[in-house]
Amino acid sequence: MEFMALLAEVRGALAAECCTLREAVGFLAAADAGKDPDLLARRRARIGASSDDEYLAAMAARGALSLLAEDASVAARQRAQTLLAGYEAGYGASLLPFLLAEPQVFEPWGGGHGQPSQAPPKTHPDGPRSPPERS
Repeated sequence: MEFMALLAEVRGALAAECCTLREAVGFLAAADAGKDPDLLARRRARIGASSDDEYLAAMAARGALSLLAEDASVAARQRAQTLLAGYEAGYGASLLPFLLAEPQVFEPWGGGHGQPSQAPPKTHPDGPRSPPERS
């Protein structure tokens, strides 16, 4: 199975709580692409991961968070918070900005750390208002 297809499968299983993050990393690491040191080194460098496991965990978690954001239910928000807490406990906080960077997952105006966005800030229908001219 191609790595991206495998990653998509793992993301879905992780979002549905059919596996743990550690199990997801093990599943990805067992794949041919998960054993290719050159490929993993390039991908780790792209996101700033310090290890293969951290890279694999970040990719799986980011995808699962995206799926959970699409759900937007209370249960999905709780699963997202649990996933983020588990990621941070297992791999640290250095890649949390990467995990939270996907626009549809967590926006700056969301409910805070680990909270999916509620709605973007309201803007004027004709675009941003200009400040009044000074006389």
